[in-house]
Amino acid sequence: MREWIQHQLDRRPWWLNLLLLFCAYMVLIYVPRDLFLKPVAIDEEVWAAPMGASIAVVVWNLLYKEGESRYGFAGVGGVVFGWVSWVLWRARGVFQPPERSPRETDPVSRI
Repeated sequence: MREWIQHQLDRRPWWLNLLLLFCAYMVLIYVPRDLFLKPVAIDEEVWAAPMGASIAVVVWNLLYKEGESRYGFAGVGGVVFGWVSWVLWRARGVFQPPERSPRETDPVSRI
């Protein structure tokens, strides 16, 4: 089994193995802990994912497409995902609960 795992890891570059380990950690450890063990009251939303996706689309197309078309694919993908990131960032207030005044949240002031 150890030889098989080593053979599988040797087939890919080191950075791809590092990415594989990160993804395995996220899928097997972090996300189940985050979903089932962590209280919902302390959850925080992360807005870096759409921007990270737009950067990944550009890099992926520049590295893995053939010929001159890769620049077009990278530009279009970057613009599309970048636009979605920008729109979501501008609309972030829609996804957050409204601010309450201290009068509404303080039980003593209601009396």
